[in-house]
Amino acid sequence: MWVLPIRGGYYLNQYAGIFGEIFLTDFKGGEEEEGESGRILSLLAEFGYPTANRGVIPFALVGYGVSNGSLFLDRIALKNYSDVTLGVLNIGAGLKLPVGDRVLLRGELRYLNFSGSNGSEKIDISFNYINFLIGMALVL
Repeated sequence: MWVLPIRGGYYLNQYAGIFGEIFLTDFKGGEEEEGESGRILSLLAEFGYPTANRGVIPFALVGYGVSNGSLFLDRIALKNYSDVTLGVLNIGAGLKLPVGDRVLLRGELRYLNFSGSNGSEKIDISFNYINFLIGMALVL
């Protein structure tokens, strides 16, 4: 399985920003099983906290999005409902470390709550997922 979040947005000031994110995932279940891909589209608000040590910036984020759910539904034994669109609540926290003037290394723990229903079958779907993400940001 791999996860690739791609985020673009605007910093309102040094510590707060608004971001759009596409979260791509893929799962390979076995040698004979085809991979399933999932997508999450979200709008996020991020808030950093100034510290005495100007090197490390703790931050929190919250947002909401939609997902095709195919990866996640396959993993929780609801394979017949992978065509459903789910709402996704994003809540996260992490640390950013400036490297130079325009690059930030970042690590975050992200909680995702998926919810929705399959209208034709009247099945309510709700489950949680947690990711630890490591990456970098380029500030233009």
